[in-house]
Amino acid sequence: MNRQQRRVADDHGAVAIIAAVFALVMFGIAALVVDLGQARSEKRQSGNAADAASLAAAEILAEGGNMAAAVSAAKTSALTNAGTSATDWVGCTDGNALPVNGEAGNGCITFDSATTPKTVQVRIPDRLVKANFGGAVGVNSVPVTGSARATIDQVSPCLVCVLGNYDGQNSDLVLTTTNGSIAIAGNADLNPQGNIDAGPGGHVYVGGSVPSKGTVSPPPPIQLDNVYDPLGAMKLPPAGAAALGSTSVPSAGVCTAGLTYRNLNNCTSFTSGVYVVTESTNLGNAPVSPGMLVYLACESGTTTRVSRACTSADAGTTISAQGNAQFKLNGLDVPGYGNFSVIFDRNNKGTYSDQGTADSFLKGGFYGMSATLQNGGNATLTLNGILVVGHITGNGNPAGIADIYNGSDYQASTQPYLLR
Repeated sequence: MNRQQRRVADDHGAVAIIAAVFALVMFGIAALVVDLGQARSEKRQSGNAADAASLAAAEILAEGGNMAAAVSAAKTSALTNAGTSATDWVGCTDGNALPVNGEAGNGCITFDSATTPKTVQVRIPDRLVKANFGGAVGVNSVPVTGSARATIDQVSPCLVCVLGNYDGQNSDLVLTTTNGSIAIAGNADLNPQGNIDAGPGGHVYVGGSVPSKGTVSPPPPIQLDNVYDPLGAMKLPPAGAAALGSTSVPSAGVCTAGLTYRNLNNCTSFTSGVYVVTESTNLGNAPVSPGMLVYLACESGTTTRVSRACTSADAGTTISAQGNAQFKLNGLDVPGYGNFSVIFDRNNKGTYSDQGTADSFLKGGFYGMSATLQNGGNATLTLNGILVVGHITGNGNPAGIADIYNGSDYQASTQPYLLR
């Protein structure tokens, strides 16, 4: 073999070595991606388990229970949702713990006070997720955990709670009650004719950017780091509703409460109770209702349609009030939370669209943490209850939203909700 041939052979050998090393590195990266994906999934599960455990403990506090009972409730929830055993809590530590340990030797269930606890933090003890492929590059397991804090203390009291953005344009958002508050988690935007008025003794809280136009009363808006869902622990579907999984039926004539309907478009009258609705519905020309609560869920199936909880992939269900006659929906009592007229499933990203030319009246609360309330036309939507909604958009003039609720549930409620 001459010198030139030897040089070529040496080059081929070097390329083969580099290719082998590169292949090994790429295999290691691919293995880590797979294992880290599994770890992220497990971390989400731990986070959900922490949410449930902290809410379970806070519910005990809301009922007047002591810390020992709250700790027990958190552990039971964590065992159910994350498989966390009693021994897993021994020696557990939390770098972001609240000041008071719920029990000796366990620093992962902590409280804000030893005498009058209102807030609880739960950190799920570390779980080691086996790295099925990462062992080839020296990574045998990945630790995962989850942490959540729940409270029965009203950090951001609000009669109107917007958990996203408020785009009011030229419309009004007005409270007529005393000492009520409007809280907007995201950005608040107004056109020159727009108005946000919290009423006598009230406050306007904004988490994002504040309006540069329009009128905010009282001025200026108060910056708030977080606006929390005060109804985050309300059990859904509400009591009296048909169980999810029930067949959706067409509406016609007299519609009876306690059933599941595709929509309520063809109802000529209603009986008092809860109506589960799985498709978009228009109540703009409906008669004045008796005590009635509309719960907007989602559905599965084509020929036979059944109700189900909504997922983040669902477009959501719309309820409209678009007629020219006055629309009035009387509410129904939800134990522990007061009267409600409309409740969206928590993952329902649908819209309540009030586009009529005549005023609409909801004699009860409105809950739609992922939903949008769209107010347009020339009419005012009047509520007599707490309003918790994902977003509000207004595109009418002089359209607006007026809340006349004078109850104290939204301020004095001890219902637990998540802080983070």
